[in-house]
Amino acid sequence: TVWWRLSQIYKKGLIYKGYTIQPYSPKAGTGLSSHELNQPGTYQDVTDTTVTAMFKAKKETLPAFLSEMEGEIFFIAWTTTPWTLPSNTALTVGPKIEYVTVKTYNQYTFEPITVVVAKDLAEKQFDKKFQK
Repeated sequence: TVWWRLSQIYKKGLIYKGYTIQPYSPKAGTGLSSHELNQPGTYQDVTDTTVTAMFKAKKETLPAFLSEMEGEIFFIAWTTTPWTLPSNTALTVGPKIEYVTVKTYNQYTFEPITVVVAKDLAEKQFDKKFQK
């Protein structure tokens, strides 16, 4: 009876296939219900590892105003999942995000470079010691 009712609900278009983020407990090795998530003490503030990675741009793929700039150009991106960086094959930019270029120095080679960063994060990333 349950399967028949489920099929009827599906035929009426009231069920659809989709994807959601499933809260997961690594300790228990299971998914978590909304009831479990709302129990006291479930959420705790923790300090987690984060990384800001530099991605070297290929000049031939850049828009004209960027490809004409002197020196190397890098995009920087912040991530809370640094273990995924070795498998990254692309970096995406948001169409509704305003970006700025910042002239700075490569922290390893000390060569001058240009960095592309979200305008709202530039001051935070460069600690107000930069020129847009």
